[in-house]
Amino acid sequence: MDIMLIPKKIYEFIPNLVVPKAFWGTYGNKLNCLYLTSCEQKEMLFISESLTELLGYSPRDIQEGGRDWWLSIIHPDDLEPMLNEVFRHYFLKPARQRLKKIFTLQYRVKNTFGDYRWMCETKLVASLTSENKYEFILGRVEDITEIKNEEEAQLKKLLEEERKTNQMLQHALPVIDMEQKSKPDHVYLTDNHIQPHGVVMPTKRELEILQLIGEGYSTKQIADQLFISINTVETHRRHLLKKLQVKNSMELIKRSTNAFWLKVAV
Repeated sequence: MDIMLIPKKIYEFIPNLVVPKAFWGTYGNKLNCLYLTSCEQKEMLFISESLTELLGYSPRDIQEGGRDWWLSIIHPDDLEPMLNEVFRHYFLKPARQRLKKIFTLQYRVKNTFGDYRWMCETKLVASLTSENKYEFILGRVEDITEIKNEEEAQLKKLLEEERKTNQMLQHALPVIDMEQKSKPDHVYLTDNHIQPHGVVMPTKRELEILQLIGEGYSTKQIADQLFISINTVETHRRHLLKKLQVKNSMELIKRSTNAFWLKVAV
């Protein structure tokens, strides 16, 4: 039996929705928040009222605030790794291979009291368009703060016991601690975000081509998909190579994968 029923509202958008059992996750908390996002409209179509019980915000807060608002309440140390993981998952494989495939993210979110809570977010591509592009993404967010705190306490205990006899660990831990403290306090990904020095941001069309390159499309296939000429595709490709400071398409994909500031806007 499912841990929570899919609301009827979601079936209005995806009448034939079938949710894999694995979607309900390892933790299986009864208190979690379900949402549905439209990739074409770039907006959240549904979010359950349990968001308020989880974090104190109302569903309207996140629907009106949008993506940038949600990113603004994620812990700065967790933002870049989370965005890179999303980028790798949705960008580097064709959309048709991602259909009904589940992946999870773990990061901290600030609640209305100003405290950070650990969240486990489970996502799946619920449906594709007739052009094999992402249509709807179904997601579930659950609070795993107590579980993470327990894991951290156990790890700390093990490290303390191990460092008494492990000389390498005795030298490594202070260095690791210093590196953690030297991290910048804030990382932002909004329309006002400043990209690395010397790098010009790709245009929306270039990002579309970049996504198709990552999905394995040939130059001709990209031209046919976007209804542009092969010469135009090659021109955009050259611009991307120059902007991302790489020599070929393989380096282009690798470079963009590690660049969290490249917003997946397509």
